[in-house]
Amino acid sequence: MHDNARPHTATATKAALEQTGIPVIEWPPGSPDLNPIEHVWMKMKQHIHDNSDAKFWQSNTAANREELQRLIQQAWDSITPEFLGGLVDSMPARCQAVLDAQGGPTPY
Repeated sequence: MHDNARPHTATATKAALEQTGIPVIEWPPGSPDLNPIEHVWMKMKQHIHDNSDAKFWQSNTAANREELQRLIQQAWDSITPEFLGGLVDSMPARCQAVLDAQGGPTPY
């Protein structure tokens, strides 16, 4: 399943998949993304952003890589069961929004 991202639509990617016989489900551009994991990534990215400064992102040192690992773990640990439960509980509304929008954009 590909979402029309550049790596998925690259000529080399398409050729490799075709050559190996891997079937691909094509999605129309702009189709809604119902995968709740996207909200987890967004929350983690925000946590990392909020807990680092611009100077942190300006160098690629071993210390920065270790700090990034620490921030990623901290971000992951900040995801609560209640947050995940809310995402799961929102699935019926997400699916209904897609039906109501006839496959078009939704607030999700």
